[in-house]
Formats: sequence, structure tokens, C-alpha cells
Amino acid sequence: MSITRVRIYVDTSVVGGCHDDEFLESSQELFDRFRNGSAVLVHSVLLRRELVRAPRAVRETIEQLPDEAKEMTSLTEDAVRLSDAYIEAGAIETEFRSVARHIALATCAEVDILASWGFRHMVNRDRIKAYNRVNLRMGRTELRILHPVEIERARQSASPV
Repeated sequence: MSITRVRIYVDTSVVGGCHDDEFLESSQELFDRFRNGSAVLVHSVLLRRELVRAPRAVRETIEQLPDEAKEMTSLTEDAVRLSDAYIEAGAIETEFRSVARHIALATCAEVDILASWGFRHMVNRDRIKAYNRVNLRMGRTELRILHPVEIERARQSASPV
């Protein structure tokens, strides 16, 4: 019998949060779940590109995880179309195309959760509703977007995360 692990897409803010006093504890708790095998970190080429400009310690955060703790997803034509649909629907502005792409990548990868500290454009109830309206219209499932503190609270309350 195999145990299904929670698949969590992380954006750049969560990786950087592992090195930021304000977000350190909750970000590290999430990365501990990746290390102990209770969750899989799903990441993308887009995240890798964004981390190129980050300090070395931040870049190494994902690299130091064991291979079985992480999964890479690609920026497909489907994900690009979906991210464009978010913009066309007014869920997010054009200048935040990379945010739309992260959301589309997580949606297309069918992750359990997208983790972010981006309260303005990602972990924002109104925007989440707008993204999910587009997802449903385009035949996709709804995406759960939470910040790491919410993920830990849900886990402790025995919610499915």
C-alpha cells in the first residue's frame, strides 16, 4: 500500500521565506515536511529563473532537498493559455504575468496546494475566487492557495493537507 503525499507548489516567496526572519519559522516547517517525506515540493522552471537573482543560500534551499522530496513541472502551452485567461478575466493585471504563470503552473500540475507569502496577488480571497472562476470555466479544478501558517494550521486540525 502506497501513501499519497500532499503535493505543494511553492513560489519564490516561500523559498526566500526560509531566510527571512518574518517568515522563517513557518517556511522552515513547510520545508521540514518536504524533508521528512510527508509532502512533495512541486516547483517550476519559472521559479528556477526567479531564484537566479537570489542570494546563494536561497538558491540552495531547494537544491539541498532530496530528489524524492521534489517534483519539477514545465511551462506548457496549456499553462500559458491559462495564465493569459487570468489576465483577460481581470483576475490579475498584465504586469504580474509571472504570478499568473505560477498559478497556472500549479493548476495544470493539479497540486493539492499552492503555497505563497504573496498576500496581494496570490493569498487573497477575492483573487483566489477570480482564479478559480477561470479554472472552472476552462475545465480545471479549483486551486487551493494558502500561506505556510495556514497550511500548518490545517495540518494540525487534521484537515486534508
